[in-house]
This record gives sequence, C-alpha cells and structure tokens, in this order.
Amino acid sequence: MQDSQAPMRKEVSGRGKFLAFGIIGIGLIISIFIEKFGAPESIRNIPYILLGALVLAIAIPMAFYRKPVR
Repeated sequence: MQDSQAPMRKEVSGRGKFLAFGIIGIGLIISIFIEKFGAPESIRNIPYILLGALVLAIAIPMAFYRKPVR
C-alpha cells in the first residue's frame, strides 16, 4: 500500500530550464563585453559576475518554475 501522505517530488519545468540557460548566457555576454571593452580593473569582477549568474540560474527556476512529478 502506498502512503497517501508521501511528499510529492517536484522538478523544474521546461520554461524554467530555458530561463536558466538565458540567465547564464546573459552572464557570459556581460563578461565578454567587460573583457573586450571594460577597464583593466573591471576584469577581476568577471568570476563574480559568472558566479552570480550561476546562482541566479539555479535559484530563480527552483523558486518559481517547479511542477509536481507523478
């Protein structure tokens, strides 16, 4: 017998995955523009921009685009 109180699994929907790839892509584009056109002092901020994009790409879809899995 299955327990009716078992927690339901959730996964990120297709829209959420698409949004995550878009966030990472925007972070990469910003990093490329900073490297190409930015001042030499701003190049040291590139890892932080990419890390921030990665964190947002994980957090936003997990928070807003989750659907239950049967």
